Amino acid sequence: MIRLYPRLNYHFKTINLLTCWWNYSHSTVRFKKKLEDYFQRDRVCLTSSASTGIYKVLRALKPGVKVGVQPLTCPSVLKAIVEAGATIEFLDINEQLQLSIDAVVEKKEHLDVLILTHLFGIPLDVAGFRAIVGTETLIIEDCAHAFMTKWENQPVGKQGDFSCFSFGRAKFPSSLGGGAVIVNNPAYKGRIEADKPMLFSKELLVWSSAILLKIIHLPLFYAVLGVRLKNHKSKKSDYTTGISRVSISYLMSIWHLKDAMLNRQLFNWNCVANAIETANSLTVCSRTSTTNGFLVAALAENRERIITEFRNEGIEIGKHFVATFDKLPFYGYVPGECPVYERINQQLLTFPSHYQYPASSIRKIISVLSHL
Repeated sequence: MIRLYPRLNYHFKTINLLTCWWNYSHSTVRFKKKLEDYFQRDRVCLTSSASTGIYKVLRALKPGVKVGVQPLTCPSVLKAIVEAGATIEFLDINEQLQLSIDAVVEKKEHLDVLILTHLFGIPLDVAGFRAIVGTETLIIEDCAHAFMTKWENQPVGKQGDFSCFSFGRAKFPSSLGGGAVIVNNPAYKGRIEADKPMLFSKELLVWSSAILLKIIHLPLFYAVLGVRLKNHKSKKSDYTTGISRVSISYLMSIWHLKDAMLNRQLFNWNCVANAIETANSLTVCSRTSTTNGFLVAALAENRERIITEFRNEGIEIGKHFVATFDKLPFYGYVPGECPVYERINQQLLTFPSHYQYPASSIRKIISVLSHL
């Protein structure tokens, strides 16, 4: 049987899965306090996901606000904007996969809200964009990939009016689910409501599905079962699912390891990025010492051939958010509207670097890259 090592982190610790029920009833209060201390903020709202957080923020605003967002993003973000009753204004990106300053300058007069996406853990200059759009335009930082990423020695998520984080499966740290909204604008301190705890029956479903995903993502099974998993169509978004306390309890059980996990992830990220920079026909999109190393993003002219070569060596690399392009017309996107994005979308590759990725697979990635 072909072994394929997945690029995303679904390797939940068995001992933590078994013990996360122990303190689960008190987990949300403890975790909320942890986040308040980490971000030095007194208004943290726990949610089921980052996209639920974006939905809640937009629902707290006047109906029909116009939201500027880059098209290279998770489809759940676009869905949250529309289902909150807002409209989308697509803004192009630059070669570093970050929101284009020129695009924001061109359309700033039409925007009520600007979403700044710290994509793949690479930080944006929030203060720089604030200087462009002014204080009347609200800024939401999409930090789904960016927990523990820093900007000017401060964690991202503290400069926008709001910031939305994900602590879900395959995020950093990888937990069973969950998210948070950090409210930085005091005018909105009491207007964003936290999710209520989910029903116990749903908690059991979250826990058991995590075990199933852990098994599916074992290299022995992933080559076959992983394809079926990707072809499975997700259900309609439910922004009333509630907070999974067992997920938060699992996250609390690994919280004390976050610094060590970050250091390991950064080590992997630098190893892979260095190897990409010496490879033929590949370019690292952005390098910064303040990333959290969530994924290594690169551009390649011959993307499908490279994916195949890695797969033949038992390594999965991917095309993160590339499939979003097919959904864009539903949200009002006009082909040619964001030309840099459309070109990059044909070249984007993402390489694994997460903190549980084995050293042997990192060495194999470096070896394959050296022979491209």
